[in-house]
Amino acid sequence: MRVTERAIFDNGKASAASARERHASAVERASTGVAMQHPWDAPGAARVVQEKLAAAQAGAIATVAERTTEELNAADQALASAIETLTTASELSIQMANSTYNAADRARAAEQVRAIRMSAIAALNVQVGGRYLLGGTQDQAPPFDAATGAYLGDDGVRTIEAGPGLFTDASVRADIVVAGANGGVDVLAALERFAQALEVNDLTGIRASIAELQDSIGQVALG
Repeated sequence: MRVTERAIFDNGKASAASARERHASAVERASTGVAMQHPWDAPGAARVVQEKLAAAQAGAIATVAERTTEELNAADQALASAIETLTTASELSIQMANSTYNAADRARAAEQVRAIRMSAIAALNVQVGGRYLLGGTQDQAPPFDAATGAYLGDDGVRTIEAGPGLFTDASVRADIVVAGANGGVDVLAALERFAQALEVNDLTGIRASIAELQDSIGQVALG
């Protein structure tokens, strides 16, 4: 999760705690020796009502912030796992581009790349509390097809209230970071192309994968 987002959520939780304390203090002051049937029955009662509403709002904000922090941390871990698999594939592309390796070596490497790709898909289909995190607003089904790696989500971004009147984005644009929308690299497709080049002993294709996989690592890292 980006540092700015973490600070926003931390501030939201701190504001919620402060509001709860103010509410408790206001209730104690107003309730001492005073029977209230309506907000206008006692001095300061309106303030108590305001504090109670503010505390309820702050509590709701804190709950959402805590849940969103958990989700963004899980999404970060999924992207970190994808980077690890891409790094392994990138190192393999450099190795297999060497002319000392033969077709049999590259066929075995193709199997390894396909396993890496499946691992990446599994990691990217992360979910928390039954909600898939990397599909934009399409959070009820896996965002990446288990067989093809095709992106099945949308370009939506969740926005939450991280503090009173303070709204922030709270989801990862996997359509850009992973699927390569807006001119980027479809990283799962890049892994598939690399595997295919290995299978047919296509040295030109293998060498082309070196740059593509390195670009993929940088793209996901910026997510």
